[in-house]
Amino acid sequence: MESAAAYTSRPKLKYELDQVDVVTGEEAERNVLQVNAKLFVFNKEKQVWTERGHGYLRLNDTATSINAPFRSRLVMRNHGNLKLILNSKIFDGMKIERANRKCVRITATDLVDDGVKIFLVQAGVKDAGRLHAAIHHRLIALKSQRVQKQEQPSPKPQAKEDPSTQLLTSDSEDEEDDETMLYPSKISDHHQWIRQQPVLYS
Repeated sequence: MESAAAYTSRPKLKYELDQVDVVTGEEAERNVLQVNAKLFVFNKEKQVWTERGHGYLRLNDTATSINAPFRSRLVMRNHGNLKLILNSKIFDGMKIERANRKCVRITATDLVDDGVKIFLVQAGVKDAGRLHAAIHHRLIALKSQRVQKQEQPSPKPQAKEDPSTQLLTSDSEDEEDDETMLYPSKISDHHQWIRQQPVLYS
């Protein structure tokens, strides 16, 4: 009793802890969707689903300017230890489908071997719908970017013009400049839809 009383009567030591800034690597990205979900990965050898973890699945966008192509990725960390369990870019050719009302099946890059595997995201009904719609629109935007690049004609070498003809064509060039000012280039509807979406958290 005496030793216990002596121990409790000791002055409590106070420790001053410095505040540390946590760097996640997402500082330059815009988070547009955060979903509380479970993550499963499909094992092709055993033909079974294996649970990878449970935590917040985040959809982030990165764009340097309004006309720059979108770069999006999925990031998920496990609850508790905050271990990274999913970090995959949304790439052209990525597969996505609604397995059921609460599950979204996707193909993504695995952190274990950097290979493309099949993942299953299990969340609430509304969160699963939002996740499917957000990824679906970004995949359509990536496809439209690829089609536009393929349709762009290759640059042709410029031929030397006669100085006498430059005076004749100067008026038509001014008219073309006026038309380009009246009808500027537009980004796709899916890009506009993505940029106008509010940030959603579950």
